Amino acid sequence: MAIGIDPRLRARRVAVRRAEGRRRLRVLLSIVGIVVVTVAAWGVTRSPLLDLDHVRIAGEGSAELSADRIAEIEAAAALEAGTPLFDLDPAEVESAILDLPWVARAEVRRDWPGTVRLTVAEREAVAVLGTTGGGLGLVDAQGVRIGSAPSDTTLPLLALAASVPLGEVETDALPGVAVAMAIPEDLRVWIEAVTVDADAPGGPMVGLDLIGTAEVELGSVDLIDDKLAAVRAILEGAVLTCIEVIDVAVADLTTVTRDPACEAEATSTETPHVD
Repeated sequence: MAIGIDPRLRARRVAVRRAEGRRRLRVLLSIVGIVVVTVAAWGVTRSPLLDLDHVRIAGEGSAELSADRIAEIEAAAALEAGTPLFDLDPAEVESAILDLPWVARAEVRRDWPGTVRLTVAEREAVAVLGTTGGGLGLVDAQGVRIGSAPSDTTLPLLALAASVPLGEVETDALPGVAVAMAIPEDLRVWIEAVTVDADAPGGPMVGLDLIGTAEVELGSVDLIDDKLAAVRAILEGAVLTCIEVIDVAVADLTTVTRDPACEAEATSTETPHVD
């Protein structure tokens, strides 16, 4: 004998099944919606409207970049027209530009819908030094080698040879760089080179080779402004002909060493001969 199901229970079971069906349909529709939106969004990122059309390169602030510099930046950035901007990694492009030895700072910015802007700051050369190729190389305030110097440069010369590749810090040059940056413009005409003894027992010692044969012993770079002022005072009131060494290693205790033979010759030349 079959047992009948209470109509109310049957109706309840049917309602539950229908509710489960509607819930599954909503889940399925949500998944389909997410897939459609994702595919549509991906398609938008691949749209020609959002690919790279223009690269704008400028110097930082009001600085202007030469045509050669701009060409180097373009080569380093390696940005190709048509590349989707969403695929472009600004940090990666910045890193590639910063690999150029003369670049101090770089900023890469996506300017929607199709432009990339590159802003670059150059390192400023403050001195020159010798290179293995026989020319002159430039260094900045941090001692970084940034390239070759033009033949007509008027920057102070450091009397040492480069020992590191471009883009790296010439550590031995740092004391000389500090001196070069401190030399007043009117004192530069007296100076042939800044000397550096990086291996001195008490730490790096610096000096100056003056026009002629005179030398200046500056000692350490401490109180360098005072020491250079003392050198200027001596040069303004002395004839360099017979001076061998000007010692201002102690800023307030200047000593001058002269060549006795030179002074004797100069004195005999100046003294009239009487028969």
